Amino acid sequence: MGEAETETGRLVNELKRQYGQLRRKYGSYELYNLMEKCLIEVGLEASESQSVKEMNLEKVLLKDIKGLAM
Repeated sequence: MGEAETETGRLVNELKRQYGQLRRKYGSYELYNLMEKCLIEVGLEASESQSVKEMNLEKVLLKDIKGLAM
């Protein structure tokens, strides 16, 4: 069974696509730092909080990625 044929495989492919788009739009370094801060729950500056909302990182990190880990 191919990766794209399972629900988990489709979700992983969608997350890869989203990550690629965000990386091109915001840059690898900034995106990585924001993701890391969200995961370890470090306080964000106002501009970072706005970027997180624009990127929808909370949904991606909390719902999708943690859901895959379970």
